Amino acid sequence: MEFYKGTTLLSTDTNEPYSFVWNDANYSPDGNLTLTAKAYDDSWQSTDSAPIHLFSDPKIWYVDDNASSGGDGSSWTTAFSSLQNAIDNPSLGPSDRIWVAEGTYRPTGGGSERYKTFQLNKDVEIYGGFQTGGGNRDANIYKTILSGDIDDDGTANNSYHVVTVTTTDAILDGFTITDGNADYSSNNYDKGGGIYCSSASPTISNCVIKNNKAKNHGAGMYNSTCSPTVTGCTFIGILLIAAGECIILLLPRA
Repeated sequence: MEFYKGTTLLSTDTNEPYSFVWNDANYSPDGNLTLTAKAYDDSWQSTDSAPIHLFSDPKIWYVDDNASSGGDGSSWTTAFSSLQNAIDNPSLGPSDRIWVAEGTYRPTGGGSERYKTFQLNKDVEIYGGFQTGGGNRDANIYKTILSGDIDDDGTANNSYHVVTVTTTDAILDGFTITDGNADYSSNNYDKGGGIYCSSASPTISNCVIKNNKAKNHGAGMYNSTCSPTVTGCTFIGILLIAAGECIILLLPRA
């Protein structure tokens, strides 16, 4: 008897009753898993079993800028104090969710490296607007701010891109994205001060994108070869904005 994950052979058992114990389940990017078994008779003719489909529940990770440092993000009590740490968390899986409490978050944690950005390179869902310490969620009351003002000194040395999206199905919901300054002259750092989206199809919902700048295009949001869905968002106080090489679907705020 052979046991498969998709087309990958996991194990073989030649003794009845045939069985296989698997302690290291690696789910596919969509959080699903398909297992099958293949049986052979004495003449080595084979028959495949019906597939068994397994589904993983998304894990929730917690971020609160009032939390003590060193948290593992597994609860509000042990929340990450940095959103960047949550995004970079090696245990963050596809389709996981990050819940972020009110506060101001900077991609460099107060550093001065303007290339730093909140890099959405995994298909995760990130939700702002939670009350400090957990509890109620209301993005209009519990403001969750992603700020490019990494030195807290105005706009001159701010991040070129506050948020960069390079994945297919990421979700960003309930944030204020502000103070990006894409003022460089090359390498796309003259575009997308608030959000720079490249070859991706994220969903940006219920966000306020304000006070971002760009030397060339898309001060609030610049999209290159992508098709994001932007729902219920407000763009305020931008220097420039352009769609780039994509289609943006703008839906009214609910």
